Amino acid sequence: MKIDGISTATPLQNSPTPPGGELLKNTQDKSNHSNSSAMNDTVQLQISIPRQTMDTLQKIGSITDVLNDTAKSLRATGNGLSAAADIAMKMRHSLDTITKNFPPFPIDSTERRDILMSYRALQKEMEKMMVPPPPPPVYDKVKTLWNDLFGQSGTGTISTPNLPENAPDTVITDATKQLTATGDAISTMHAAIGESL
Repeated sequence: MKIDGISTATPLQNSPTPPGGELLKNTQDKSNHSNSSAMNDTVQLQISIPRQTMDTLQKIGSITDVLNDTAKSLRATGNGLSAAADIAMKMRHSLDTITKNFPPFPIDSTERRDILMSYRALQKEMEKMMVPPPPPPVYDKVKTLWNDLFGQSGTGTISTPNLPENAPDTVITDATKQLTATGDAISTMHAAIGESL
């Protein structure tokens, strides 16, 4: 019903307003208003940090970056050395199969030739492998060992003995000894890198 421009709601079927109904309506209106305003509110904080503290925090961040980079480089070097050690051990085991076989394989044996071919396949795999040097602070401490293992060029490739298909047992025994020495050098390098930290 409308009276002089003021609109009023007529209760359905002339039901009276329940006790506290006006209070409930006012409370709902206020809570709706506070929820919408809470969603739109933003809080701004201003923090003052002394310059010395800020400089210290920046230096700590720089040190953390350097340590992370060093750790990544050391991990790559360690993984490369481990892979090289595994291949050297497989190469040595394949040669042990020839030298420890009884009765010995004849020089022109098919089994002997197959073992030497698998040795050469592993050797090619070793030649393709590039072990990255450790980062400078560590490299300076293990430089002599690194050069002994990888040569003066420091290319990151480990040299292994070449064996022809008709290599006699004496040459194979010498190659086995050299591979054992290579495996020992890799283990020494691992230990030296660990100690340098």
